[in-house]
Amino acid sequence: CVFVALPYRIGTCNAFGVSSTTSTPVRVFDNVFSSDACRLINQLSIEHSDRAGNCDGSSIFYREEGNVLTPLESAIDSALTALGDTSDVVEYWSRENYMNIDAHADIDEGGLLDDGERIRCPIQGHILYLVVGKEVRGPTFIFPDKLVGWGCDDTSHLGRASSSINDQREVEMVTVPAVEGRVVRFDGRAIHAVPKPADRWLLSKNDERLLREKDNDAFGANNDGGGDFWEEEEGNCEASNGRDETEDYSSDRRSVLLFNTWMYGPAFVDEDPAIHMPLGIELSGCDGVGDAVDLVSKWEKEFGKSSERVQCNPKHQWKDVSIINADTNDPSSDTGREKVRVSLMGNKRRRCHPNTSAKLSLHHCANRLRSATREAVVPTSFTLKEDL
Repeated sequence: CVFVALPYRIGTCNAFGVSSTTSTPVRVFDNVFSSDACRLINQLSIEHSDRAGNCDGSSIFYREEGNVLTPLESAIDSALTALGDTSDVVEYWSRENYMNIDAHADIDEGGLLDDGERIRCPIQGHILYLVVGKEVRGPTFIFPDKLVGWGCDDTSHLGRASSSINDQREVEMVTVPAVEGRVVRFDGRAIHAVPKPADRWLLSKNDERLLREKDNDAFGANNDGGGDFWEEEEGNCEASNGRDETEDYSSDRRSVLLFNTWMYGPAFVDEDPAIHMPLGIELSGCDGVGDAVDLVSKWEKEFGKSSERVQCNPKHQWKDVSIINADTNDPSSDTGREKVRVSLMGNKRRRCHPNTSAKLSLHHCANRLRSATREAVVPTSFTLKEDL
């Protein structure tokens, strides 16, 4: 397994054209968007998914002066501007429901399929939590030091699979509960996941197998080590937006908007057809609307000429949320040893690991880890040991 990373971070590339492997920290901000804005953005996200031309419902937009943005894109742009992010290209998509997402790094899938060996990752990844059911915790798990692929050697500067043989090495894992209006920002190369149920990685092999069979029945098989890169990555189109039309999921809502910043946009991802479709062509996924001119007029009436109703809150109203370090607790009060089995997305090339799961252990704070999967608000960082 060999990955050669293309440059994606301005000013940090070394002689090989590969960005420095130093990971940027996970940041968590609350009150980024108001409840009303989240509700409107959620509806815009659903409409966007319905009309997006590709399988996973993603689009890109360019942050150029004078470029026309949809209200959804304007909302994203407002948050990035407040963060001081000046990236040129933004990729975005959404998921309406709480579903299991195995550990992976976001990559340019189309570019990898087209090139075969080269891989590109975003500069920064972001998750905006829009609607969260009362009984849903749905934390995102982020591995800030696991970059590109699970088995990639972070010290090689070439994105190659690690060939070092050590007994164990430390792995940082951050759990971020889903909170309405919250934005989490992390290194675009970092591996992340949404296990469902949240304690899934603590279950036995047999329990995991039963859950996997249930997931496959609902959304299609993936992560089984066979098939091609694309099938293992996404499964099928029905799975990608998180909908299961056969059941009522209103009590299980975990609606999120995901957006990545890029130096160059990912291959084969287009701009939203709503403002780039030739005039006179009726738009799909836009009830009661004809062509793009009609839709833009509708948006201006609903959201304002500058999409004021879906802009983020002023930066001084945001709350910079501290991430609690579980390892600073007194280990004498929590001395259990917990095994953690992290399910990995994709085939061997994608995950850069021989197995479909990675085995970790936590030598203390075991009770804190279980509590973190049920935590409603506080993000927590854990240090685990990886068996190599």
